Amino acid sequence: MKKSIIASLAAFLAVFAVAGQASAYFEQGKLVQVVYAETKNEVLTDLGQYAATGALDLTAQNVQLSAPGSIDYLALTGGASMADLKLGYYMDNSNVTTYDMHAYFVTVNPNAPALTTNYTNLINFRNVADQVSTYAALSGTQTVSHSVAVSGKSYDILFNSNSGDPGVYGGLNLDTGTGEANLAALVDPAGYVDMYLYHTTLNLTNGAVELVPGATTDYVAVLRLNADGSTTLNPNAVPLPASMLLFGSSFIGLLGFRRRKRA
Repeated sequence: MKKSIIASLAAFLAVFAVAGQASAYFEQGKLVQVVYAETKNEVLTDLGQYAATGALDLTAQNVQLSAPGSIDYLALTGGASMADLKLGYYMDNSNVTTYDMHAYFVTVNPNAPALTTNYTNLINFRNVADQVSTYAALSGTQTVSHSVAVSGKSYDILFNSNSGDPGVYGGLNLDTGTGEANLAALVDPAGYVDMYLYHTTLNLTNGAVELVPGATTDYVAVLRLNADGSTTLNPNAVPLPASMLLFGSSFIGLLGFRRRKRA
């Protein structure tokens, strides 16, 4: 079984040789954020390198991956409204030489998604990620915007089957309705959108696509897009607004006053 899987992987990967990157951005192992409007543009942002000894530690808390105001999503996506924008993330960290395949994608749910049972979809994810990232790297910048209609090059066309299966990630995620988030929540100045990053790998013994769990959850990291355009890795608990704290302290004081009055 193992030999047949390796042979199939070799044949599949031979068709998609690893392309050379045009810059330091969007290389293999980079976490990529995508915001797009189906009929307009998409914005890809390189959020950093992940590796065993890399700079992006997925267990780190409250790490800013992109600065406030660094991205004007509405302008870059062609003037679409927030309600028209969709958000996703992906990362490929595979070793093609040893067929050690590692794919990362997100859902809006903190529970384990349903994965493909066909390992060729994991290989497809790896090849699609390479094509999308290679094209994005041509800009030489951390953030790039281009039309979703770019033939065979855009995230929406390659990962989503040309908007046919949003959030399917090249066939890897079977919970297709959860793989992307809507950005309408960012209209609220205090709003944010959380997504949960999952790590999948290929078991060469039985050919199964498996989830690599985190320490206490099925996901390995939380990614938060904030209303100011910044992105935070594993944000801390959101503090209560000062007005809510004032209301709470006043309410507690009122209860104490009523108890003293009754006594």
